[in-house]
Amino acid sequence: MNTASMPVRRTLTIAGAVAAVLLGLAAIQAAAAWTAEAAPLTVAPVSAASIEARLAEEQARSAQLQAELSVLTDDTSSLASALQAAQARIETGTAHAADLERDLATAKRKLATLQRSIRLAANATTVSAATTSSGRSGGGHDDDEGDDDDD
Repeated sequence: MNTASMPVRRTLTIAGAVAAVLLGLAAIQAAAAWTAEAAPLTVAPVSAASIEARLAEEQARSAQLQAELSVLTDDTSSLASALQAAQARIETGTAHAADLERDLATAKRKLATLQRSIRLAANATTVSAATTSSGRSGGGHDDDEGDDDDD
């Protein structure tokens, strides 16, 4: 390479770099203009004051919801306590019902035994009365038969 071509090459490289930068800037400006045409800003942006007002409204709403949530949490705690008390009553009632069932079964057994004793006593009384009445009314008849057998 000769020495004269070196400065020419450097000049051409610098000119090419400057041309690339200028071409890039022109592309960026064209893209910005194209985007602005595609989405025009017809509505003004929201003001800071309206944003602050909305923020204050949302904070008030948030505080109200927090208070309602606190009330609901308290109500839930009350309901949970009531449910536990009801469950304790149910368990107590179930235990009492089991005791009553055992007492009823015992009473039924005693009643059955008593009824059986009454029937046996009634049968014994009926048999005794029948034996006594047949002994009185048929006793003379049996004696006659007995006398006939002895003769």
